[in-house]
Amino acid sequence: MIVSDIMTKDPVLCTPDVTLLKCAQLMSEYDCGEIPVVNTFEEKKIIGVITDRDITSRGVAKNLIPSSSIVEECMSKIKYTLNKNDSLEKCIKIMSDNQVRRLPVVDENFSCIGIVSQAQISRFCSSITSGNLLREISSP
Repeated sequence: MIVSDIMTKDPVLCTPDVTLLKCAQLMSEYDCGEIPVVNTFEEKKIIGVITDRDITSRGVAKNLIPSSSIVEECMSKIKYTLNKNDSLEKCIKIMSDNQVRRLPVVDENFSCIGIVSQAQISRFCSSITSGNLLREISSP
């Protein structure tokens, strides 16, 4: 099985200048906990990600005002990505080794074309594989 078999295609995206409020509203509307941050909506070159946790721990907890603070102030720089043809084993290894629950999928131009979550892997893998992945991601 490869990444393109399970990834969410064309995920919701945002740019660094989007407000934290708008970003949180997008997360609520699309029922997602992470949004890839791209340079422009046209090129979709991934430059980072923002999670619901980033908004609360780097934004709200530091007294940033969600309606006037922007994603760039709280996002994480991109560290790991997948290609749509990468194996599910590679995806699981990156998640386990780096304790991340979601990974963006990029094309040859580094444009974001999808996202894979630990929950998606759990739906497609055996309960043993999913349990091991969850344990490895959750362990410090």
